[in-house]
Amino acid sequence: MSAAPSPTAPHENGQIPATREDVERRVLEALWRSSVYRLLATALVLPTMESLQEVGRIADHLAHGFPTQAQLLAALARAARSASAEDVASEYLRLCERAAPCAPREGSWGIQPISGRPALLADLAGFYAAFGMRLSDTIGDTEDHIAAELEFLSFLCLKEAYALATQPDAVAVVADAVHSFWRDHLARFAIPFAKSLQDATALDFYRVVAALLQWWARLECARLQTAADETASLASGSAAEAECFTCPFDTQARPKVT
Repeated sequence: MSAAPSPTAPHENGQIPATREDVERRVLEALWRSSVYRLLATALVLPTMESLQEVGRIADHLAHGFPTQAQLLAALARAARSASAEDVASEYLRLCERAAPCAPREGSWGIQPISGRPALLADLAGFYAAFGMRLSDTIGDTEDHIAAELEFLSFLCLKEAYALATQPDAVAVVADAVHSFWRDHLARFAIPFAKSLQDATALDFYRVVAALLQWWARLECARLQTAADETASLASGSAAEAECFTCPFDTQARPKVT
């Protein structure tokens, strides 16, 4: 299996590759990034036996491509396969449900603008709608859940790979969306959330997920030349989450990547 390519140089983002080799390299990189985002998104929803199996499968796949993190990814695969789905779900609810120590919603972190949470949700909804994505109607208000945001970036990376291979004129649009979405959303709370998760749990599964999220967030910030907020704190009273989270997007509504 091919190893994951080195991260794209910052000046390449949004630029049309010059040669076939450049195209192949950047398509492969975008596909690897999509897989990492999908792994993290799947690991940070209310778990089921099926989702844990999916985490193990993706982690095994990625361990071959990221040798510097192979040990961490292998540990996640083992934890996902050995843990009881009931035990992991119970811990998820303790960590991320009502009065929980680890709020998984972006709006729970840091100082919000005057317009507050409604403006945040509107901005997220605008991103999702622009790329033909919508949240499941059955799960309520989840636009700013970290798993939804990670899943969206996984989708954008697939769009980027497709654009690189077939629609070069669209590369800049997708690359700019990835950069803007990361800068305006994940960069401001992913690392503080991961730190709170790591501090609050003794369960191997979530400790490894937290470590993996911190590594990936720093790597993406470096690639996108975006500063990460590593010191954001929970807003007063925001740790109480309104409802549990199941699946970030309605899979029936996922459009073809075009």
